[in-house]
Amino acid sequence: MEITNPILVIEILSKSTQAFDLSDKLEIYKQIPSLKQVLFVSQEQSWVSSFVRSDTPGMWFNTSAHTLTDSIGVLAHDVTLAEVYKKFKFS
Repeated sequence: MEITNPILVIEILSKSTQAFDLSDKLEIYKQIPSLKQVLFVSQEQSWVSSFVRSDTPGMWFNTSAHTLTDSIGVLAHDVTLAEVYKKFKFS
């Protein structure tokens, strides 16, 4: 399935692909003109990293949240990590 003009991509990270996802794949995502935000969600620990396109061409802002009480901006909404990991149990 192909989605045209996405504004948000959420990527669930795995040990085997995390390095690629956070480097090469992120750079590919940044080339999508309609894209406003990329979220990377860890499945190993409570950690979400957000990349948001700025109004300056080629500039993206990166923020991260680490605890379940932290919030991360998702488009125009704040979402707590407790909500992100609501049905998830870390091993």
